[in-house]
Amino acid sequence: MSKWKKVAAIVALNVLLSTTVYADSVSNWDNPSSTVMQAERVENQLLMTKSTIKWDDQKLKMFQSDDIFQQFIPALAYKVEDSDELRSKLMFTNVPGAKFTRKLATYTEGEEIKLSVTDTSRLRSETPYVFYTTWLHTVEKDSRISFRSLQRYLQPNGTLNDLYKTDDELATITFDTAEKLDKKFRDFNLPESFESPFKQYAWQEEVDNAKVKSYVLIDSAEKLETYKQESAKRLKDAQKGGNRVRFAVTFKNKGIYPRIVG
Repeated sequence: MSKWKKVAAIVALNVLLSTTVYADSVSNWDNPSSTVMQAERVENQLLMTKSTIKWDDQKLKMFQSDDIFQQFIPALAYKVEDSDELRSKLMFTNVPGAKFTRKLATYTEGEEIKLSVTDTSRLRSETPYVFYTTWLHTVEKDSRISFRSLQRYLQPNGTLNDLYKTDDELATITFDTAEKLDKKFRDFNLPESFESPFKQYAWQEEVDNAKVKSYVLIDSAEKLETYKQESAKRLKDAQKGGNRVRFAVTFKNKGIYPRIVG
């Protein structure tokens, strides 16, 4: 091996090692300093989970950054522990820079919803952040769901990846132990397709483990305006052609929260 090849190999090895040391040196930097998980149910059909988490100053110092090219970020997740028993119908959060990733249930694994915090610069110490999800319960037996914390990596091209062996369970709750509300499923006036066994997912063509683009590449007002215009055009064109298109809605009113207490 030539001298320059040896130097290049040493530099590459040092970069790899330094990245690994950074990710593992404080192995639980993503874990919130406090976690409260609540759950309510309606008859045997609806489950509402609400997790309230906080990061203190010590935790924030480990990962908070205003660098738009920041690489390591915290994430939260709900994971159904058995196969197709609970299916998510609504997700809500007040976390800044939120990015949802949905992994559909299979015959062997339950559904999983990840919430990535892509804008850590706007996190505030000891501020309560909420991760709320409504689930359709599809079986007669009890079901179990865990609330988890993990670390993710933002690649330069905007894709999100999990860091190996950083998944930690923060709390667990079962359908039967959730507080039962004095309400009926029909009181919500939901469409028949909501509980249809053949229409559980609006996007059956969605591919598991698909790479998800983050907003990290939108680093100027001009790029943001272009992104909004292109998204609005796709939505308008889909409406004309009768096609479906995925989109997200951001509410500016910080006082809007879903109620979990009946």
